[in-house]
Amino acid sequence: MPVDQPVCEQSRKKKTGISVYSLLMLTVFFGIILSEGLEYLIPAAGKAGMILWGISFGFIFIFMLRSTGYLLAQVRRQKRVFTLLTLVILLAWTLIEAADPGRVWHETTQQIGCMLQHFTDSRDWGFHRTCFLVGYPARQFLIPTLPTFLMGRTPLAINLGGCIYFILGIVIFAASVQRNLSERFKNADLITAIVLVCFLHFYYVNVMLFHFEQALFPFEFALIACGLFLCIQSGDRTYEMIALAGFTGLYLIHVYPSGLAVYGLWAVVILNYMKYSGFTRKQKYLMLAVFLSTLASLAVSFQFRGDVRLFGKQPVDWLTFGKDLLLAARHVFYPVKVNPVMSPVVIPLIPLAIFAALSLAFGWEFMMVGLWCVATIFFAILAKGYTSYQVHFRLLRLTVILPVVSLMILHMARHVRFEFKRSFVLLLIIFLFLLGTGYHYNTDSAVLNPHGGRICHFAYWARKQLIDRYPETETLRLHFDPDVQRRFVPLNDHLRYFLPNSKMFVSLDMCSAIRYLKTFGGNRHFLVVSKPLETSCYRDIPLKYIGTFEHLNESAVMLYEIDQ
Repeated sequence: MPVDQPVCEQSRKKKTGISVYSLLMLTVFFGIILSEGLEYLIPAAGKAGMILWGISFGFIFIFMLRSTGYLLAQVRRQKRVFTLLTLVILLAWTLIEAADPGRVWHETTQQIGCMLQHFTDSRDWGFHRTCFLVGYPARQFLIPTLPTFLMGRTPLAINLGGCIYFILGIVIFAASVQRNLSERFKNADLITAIVLVCFLHFYYVNVMLFHFEQALFPFEFALIACGLFLCIQSGDRTYEMIALAGFTGLYLIHVYPSGLAVYGLWAVVILNYMKYSGFTRKQKYLMLAVFLSTLASLAVSFQFRGDVRLFGKQPVDWLTFGKDLLLAARHVFYPVKVNPVMSPVVIPLIPLAIFAALSLAFGWEFMMVGLWCVATIFFAILAKGYTSYQVHFRLLRLTVILPVVSLMILHMARHVRFEFKRSFVLLLIIFLFLLGTGYHYNTDSAVLNPHGGRICHFAYWARKQLIDRYPETETLRLHFDPDVQRRFVPLNDHLRYFLPNSKMFVSLDMCSAIRYLKTFGGNRHFLVVSKPLETSCYRDIPLKYIGTFEHLNESAVMLYEIDQ
């Protein structure tokens, strides 16, 4: 299967037949579905389901490589460089940020640490398990955990894991958009690059991307789903695309809750395809089977996940909700100075796309997508989630509509027959302007906390000091004095990943705590203090110096073991 063929045309000759490769993909898909039910009877089925879940991403990865091959071929043959150049900028920027320990997010350390723990403790390796306080489906963290398996528990490994879905999604999306636009516009390459840099203008794309956090996973899977949709629209109506669409539907189910909104749209599109003449009858039956299978997986997910909280325990205060909705609309449709969710440059795009869709000027299907956007905004504000977040933070959930809105705007451009072929200079100016302002907005809105790396650095330092000295099966108890503990909040989350066999304690009266430990010790106990141990309560205690941690120009922290 040559990678330099157009990404959406490589299997057009196989419309009526099924290849061995496609058959293998479908076997993996239905194997996952079968494991959903068998896991309740045979625990090992959950492990098999987890293995198949990981294999499914191998097919997505291959499709991403083909997409990359297509973009490289466009550069070589057509001199279309802007899309590839933009991707290189975005991915290089992301990888550079991933190398910074200050970007390690405390919730991510909990989630990946939890996933690693499932491989030790869970009978199904986390297939029907959850992570984090809210109860997020654990299997979404399988692929982000892979770098840790390969590189060990390091800051770079955990951040690289958070990059994987973005890399897959943005490359597939970019190649598919360029391929689809090439059928209509001479400057499809430059238009695609403009679409990509627009994502830099959205606050929560910036923040969550560079925190490598799971809240952006639905956006990244939406990029994949939109890319596959464009391939099908371009004529690639094959068994392979049906299987890839099936995998994407499963990913959208077992992810951060906003992914369910995209799954709803995905389901409508799949059912709508069943009336298209471009698919054979067998393919339509297969699409129906894929759709019903994802519904079964959705039903199973509600048996163990706890993150879908549309309403809290208290009745909805509709007056307050109405005020929240108006405030959210102001954030989305009008530039605000306090907690803006997007830069002023792109604010007109979302209302333009939604209002144009609802006007029926582009057909009823387009109107349905506009209604989906409105419903997503509505439920994003209504849903309680883990707690009652501020309105601007609830709009984090709206990142899932951005790939869809971008396709809506491109569809409008095709429908009204905008003539871009003589507008290369204008498009180049727009691209450079959006790239520059997007970079400014990103660096202005996603500023790195200069002390944010302190916690990660200390957790990783403590791991290097202790992990080789003591077996991982032995519990290590770290006792902090209050001053040090305040400097390292929330260290306990980071220790879940970097030093999982440790427990953190805060002792308000360190002298009393030490005397207690001397008498009723057990396990291994360590002191983490900011001053040398010179007070009288330490003099009669056998202590073993482990090391001193220093970060920037802050006061040092010393680690001692209580020798019992």
